[in-house]
Amino acid sequence: MIEVIEMANKYQQMKIQKNIKQEVRLKAFYFLDLALILGLCGGMFYLQDFIQLPIGHFIVIECLLFALGIFLCAKPSSNGGHRNLYTLYCLLKMDRTTYGVQSYKKGAN
Repeated sequence: MIEVIEMANKYQQMKIQKNIKQEVRLKAFYFLDLALILGLCGGMFYLQDFIQLPIGHFIVIECLLFALGIFLCAKPSSNGGHRNLYTLYCLLKMDRTTYGVQSYKKGAN
């Protein structure tokens, strides 16, 4: 009987998350994040066939692309729910139409 009461207390103390995401996770990274980082770095290996760069330049560009991939996958505290990649997507998709302000006061021409 005591075990049943302890189990009931355990279930009452559990917190159910309100926002449950269905993402496959590998320790601290999601597979989508790893694909983005590996895609950026792998794209540089593909471009190496077309553009012959010295090994020093290649290593520097590869490190910069790796850092860019980490930056795009980071979730900043100012926009906690979304990654920087989604924030940049919203900025590029943003409506850039300029609207003029009209005055409807009497006597205004």
